[in-house]
Amino acid sequence: EQKVQIALAGRASFAHAHHIEYNVGVAYALLGQHGNAVEWLRQAAVNGFPCLPYYERDDFLSDLRSDPEFRDLIDWLRAERSRLREAI
Repeated sequence: EQKVQIALAGRASFAHAHHIEYNVGVAYALLGQHGNAVEWLRQAAVNGFPCLPYYERDDFLSDLRSDPEFRDLIDWLRAERSRLREAI
């Protein structure tokens, strides 16, 4: 938890803060705090890291796989991927 707070304190100066947000989500998933984990993962996705394979395959997120909020996030990421593919 202390390391999460340190990472978050420095994210404003980091050009790719979505990577920090993703890793904070992972940390919360490992701590068993699923609500916090999904919220940070969602922020990472919205702020520039919508990489569906990471969310689907990251072993550190395995405890979230059955969480309804995480499943909703995965569904949103799939829809976003489709939308972006159509736009290209």
